[in-house]
Amino acid sequence: MSHRDIDIDRFYQDDLIENLEYLSTQTEPEALAILQQITTQVRDSLSHRQPADALIAALSNPPYGKGLGSVQDQYGRLVMEVLFAVRSTEIPAILKQLDDDQKDVLMKYIYYGMSRPKEYNSSTLLSWHEKIVAVSGIASIVRVLTDRKHF
Repeated sequence: MSHRDIDIDRFYQDDLIENLEYLSTQTEPEALAILQQITTQVRDSLSHRQPADALIAALSNPPYGKGLGSVQDQYGRLVMEVLFAVRSTEIPAILKQLDDDQKDVLMKYIYYGMSRPKEYNSSTLLSWHEKIVAVSGIASIVRVLTDRKHF
C-alpha cells in the first residue's frame, strides 16, 4: 500500500517532459539564423570595446531543445569568446548590468565551459563563477542545477 494519494511519478515521464513547449521552440535553421545575427552583434560590440553589450547580446535567446546540438555548441563557443575577451577588472561592472535571468543563463554557460576543460581555461571561468555568486548568491547555482531547460 502506498502512502501517497497522488502518483507523482507520472509527472516525470520522458514523453511528458519532451512535450513541454520550451524544449523545441525553434528549428535548426531558425536557430542558426538567430545565432548568425547575434554573432554579428557580439563581434561588433567586442571590436568597439563594449564587453557588456557583447555579453548581453550573447546571452539573448539561447537555443534550447533537442536537435539543436551543433547550434548549441556554436552558441556556447560564442559566449566563451566573450567571457575570455573581458578583463577580470571589468567583470563586476558587467554583472551589475545583467538581470537575474541573464546571470542564470551565464551561469549555465560557465558550467558548459567547465565541462570542457581541454577547450576552455577553467581559472577564467571560476573567476566569473565567483563573481556571479558574490552578486547573486547561491540561488543562481540552485536555479541552474534544477532547471529542466538545457542547451
